[in-house]
Amino acid sequence: MKTVAMPSAVLAICVAGALLTPSQAAESDLYRVVADELATAVGVEPMNVSVGNFMYEDGGAMSAYSALLRDELERVLQETGKFKVITRQRLSELRDESRFQAMQIADPDSGVNSARVEGVQGIVRGRFYYKPPEVTIMAELVWLEGGNTKKVRMVISDANAGAQIWPDSQPGTARPSVQSLIEPQNVQQSQANLKDVETRVKAVPHDFGLRVLVDEMKSDFRAGETISYKAWSDVDCHIAVFCHQVDGSTVVLFPNRWSRDTWIPAGKKVAIPGTAKSGFEIVIGAPYGVDVVQVVACTKASVLHRMVSDYVKDASPDVAYRGITRGMLPRAIADSMSEFADHPEPAGPPRWSETHVAVSTYPAYEMPRREP
Repeated sequence: MKTVAMPSAVLAICVAGALLTPSQAAESDLYRVVADELATAVGVEPMNVSVGNFMYEDGGAMSAYSALLRDELERVLQETGKFKVITRQRLSELRDESRFQAMQIADPDSGVNSARVEGVQGIVRGRFYYKPPEVTIMAELVWLEGGNTKKVRMVISDANAGAQIWPDSQPGTARPSVQSLIEPQNVQQSQANLKDVETRVKAVPHDFGLRVLVDEMKSDFRAGETISYKAWSDVDCHIAVFCHQVDGSTVVLFPNRWSRDTWIPAGKKVAIPGTAKSGFEIVIGAPYGVDVVQVVACTKASVLHRMVSDYVKDASPDVAYRGITRGMLPRAIADSMSEFADHPEPAGPPRWSETHVAVSTYPAYEMPRREP
C-alpha cells in the first residue's frame, strides 16, 4: 500500500488496510490509535496483556525507539479500558515463582501455541522498519492460548520519532542524529556478532535442557542501567557463561571471583552476577549494540570448564570478570571433545548443551516518562 505524504509529523496510520488521516491520529498521542484498533478484537471483559519486544527490521536488534514503543503502548493500552497491562516486574515475579520458564513469547515471530503464563492472556509485540523519512511499525496482539493474532500497521515520520526520544527541552549536548536515535547501535557489527557466536559453537550438541534469562524481563538496556541473569539446567552439570560483546571481545561472567565452582545441580537457578557487592554489578556501557550472553554446559568438567576455573583463580583481586579471546572458546570445546574421545568412560561420553540470549544496548537517551 502506498503512503501519501502529508504536511504533518504524522505521515499516516494504516489499520487493516485503511489509511487514517492526521485528524484521526493526533500527533500528541500517536500510539492510542494502535491501542484502540487492537482493542476492537477484545471482548467485554478486559484482557490481561504484557507488552513484549519491538525489534528493528527482521533481525534481533533493538534500540532506544524499541523502549519508547514499549513504554507508550503500555500506557495507551491501559487507557482503552479493554486491557489490563501486566508489568515486567510482575512477569519477573511469576517467573521466579515458577509459573512459567521462558519469555521467548516476547519476541516477534516466536510461537505461542503452548505458552501458558498465569494471569496473562496475550502479548503485544512487533517490529519497526526505518526508511527515511518514514518509520513503519508493525504491532500485533497475540493470544497465548491458540495463537490467534490481531495486527496493526502504523507509519510516522522519523523527525517525530526522534523528537520523542530526545525532546527539545532536554538539557545538555545537541540532539544526536535522527538515525542514531531510531536505529540500533552498530547494526552491522551486531549482526556479525550474532552470526559469529552461532558459528563458533556448532560443535556443541544440545543433549539436555539449558536456559538463560534476563532477570529484568527485557532485552534492551541503556547506558547506566544494570543487568543480571539466571541460568539453570535440567541435569547436574558444569556451566560456563560468556558475554560476547559487539566489539568482538568476550568476557567470562561465570565462574567469577565470587562464584568459582562451575558445578550446578539440576534445577538450581544460578544468579549472575549473584552478589550485591560494590563494583560487581554488570553496568551497561560502551561499546553499544547487540551482545550475546551464552551458556555452555557439560555433565563432566571439560577442558573448557577447567580453563575458565583456572582463569578465575588467577585473576587479580580487583578484577570481577576476566576477558578471553574469541578463539579460546571453540579451541577449548574441540580439546574437550578430543579428551573425552581419547579417554572413554564406561557410562558413555559426557552430555553437552548450549543456549544464548541477545541483549541490545544504547546510550542513555532520556525519553519522556508518562504515568499510565
